[in-house]
Amino acid sequence: MKTIAAFSKAEDAHLLRARLEGNGIAAYVRDEYMVTLDWMYSNAIGGVKVEVSDEDYPAAVEFLTEEKAAFASEQPLAVAKPPRHAVARYLRLLSFLMACLFLLLLANGGVKTQADLVWALVTSCGLSVAITVVCALANL
Repeated sequence: MKTIAAFSKAEDAHLLRARLEGNGIAAYVRDEYMVTLDWMYSNAIGGVKVEVSDEDYPAAVEFLTEEKAAFASEQPLAVAKPPRHAVARYLRLLSFLMACLFLLLLANGGVKTQADLVWALVTSCGLSVAITVVCALANL
């Protein structure tokens, strides 16, 4: 038996095994259960290996070479940029205005007590940060 490929995940090894067997090459997955038991063993034992018999090794190497060449010749798909929504601009503007409101309250003495300061800070800056985070997570 010769190792034709090694993977860090058992799923990838089984995909290759299925492709090889679909082309008439008997293949076996080794060390699958050790990696499934604890995935950190994957690097220590060399990953999940796909093995073929000595007689099928040249055919398996040829199959992998053809697969890599076919994959390399494919044109990459064009990825369209997501549209920038006008809502995001307004939310960012609102966030900025909330922070400015806090600074204005602080500068004009509108905050008299420590409780007022905490409340103004939480409402204005907290909302502005929350809006900014939501925009960033939503990729707006």
